[in-house]
Amino acid sequence: MWFGQRASLGDQYDGLQSFGGDISRKQIAKVWDVYAGVTGVLRNPQHKQYWPSLVEQGVGAYLSNSLTFGNTFMLIEGKYFDNYVIAKDTSATTIQYVEVPTLERADQIIPAASNAAGGRLLVEYTLPKSRVVIYGNYLGYVFALQNSINMFDRKEGEMAHHGYVGMRWRHPTKGNEVQASAGYRWEGYLSTENPLLGPTGKPYVRRLPFFDVYLNQVVGHTKGMSHSLSLRIEWRYEETQKGIRAKYFHRGNVILGYALSPFLNFAFIGGFSSEFAPLLDEPKLHDQPCDSPDPSQCLRKPHLWPGAEVRINFLEASFLRIFAGRQVGGLLCVNGSCRTLPDFEGVRMDLIFSF
Repeated sequence: MWFGQRASLGDQYDGLQSFGGDISRKQIAKVWDVYAGVTGVLRNPQHKQYWPSLVEQGVGAYLSNSLTFGNTFMLIEGKYFDNYVIAKDTSATTIQYVEVPTLERADQIIPAASNAAGGRLLVEYTLPKSRVVIYGNYLGYVFALQNSINMFDRKEGEMAHHGYVGMRWRHPTKGNEVQASAGYRWEGYLSTENPLLGPTGKPYVRRLPFFDVYLNQVVGHTKGMSHSLSLRIEWRYEETQKGIRAKYFHRGNVILGYALSPFLNFAFIGGFSSEFAPLLDEPKLHDQPCDSPDPSQCLRKPHLWPGAEVRINFLEASFLRIFAGRQVGGLLCVNGSCRTLPDFEGVRMDLIFSF
């Protein structure tokens, strides 16, 4: 992979070489599926003589073990990524050509993926009669925000712990569905001796309890189409260490939806976030001081983000989506469709064709 001009050997350009392999095997002893892959990255070897600082090496490795014992399923995953960036450079805004396995839930903010090492354990059990699935998950890994930092160093490395339990159930023919989960996440330094702790002296950077609930009830059928009502509640209470003080805030969504499957989806979305100081003329969830001591530089945002969305599906995989109102930034899931959005206020229409 080459970036820039290659008009002559004297021109400076960026080059990246990636090489590796993987191996997998299914149904070992009829219970075990395994996959393992390793990839190496060599950046700018052509600059070794004149610009040695541009030469970098990286490695990525991933391991997955799936085991099934009757009604019990177990997933054991491991990852090791050291300066593993498939992109032009290692800046935060670069376009990456490969997404590495993070082992994270889809709704999480991932602190670092290119310099991280750790593992995940997921255990699921299906109750024989009701077919309710109950599960527990733990994820833990060390990471570094910069390539120059050793993620295993006690004084410079950081750590993430994320555990949660939950359940899910779906009627095999009617389509009724229930999902719920709750857990706790902690991110911080490996040691209280980290020089970046700052005036607070607290070892954590983020910590938060959270829960989410999703209910979907089919209420009728008309000419081959099903009518259903859904409710999704997402909440977290986050504490972050930024600057000289801690910040506490609530964040989440309450979504009430109606679906005429497979053609129409409609939802009222009640988003809320108290991460920033509230607007002066609007209701607030609680007091939230400004990040800046200068009132003129205070970043204020709404605490309540109401909106509505309608989606019309056609041509099997194409749809027209219209949203009106406010939408707090982040991951948003409506009637089973998830996407990441910035803060928004107004009317937006998306027309998507898929063939």
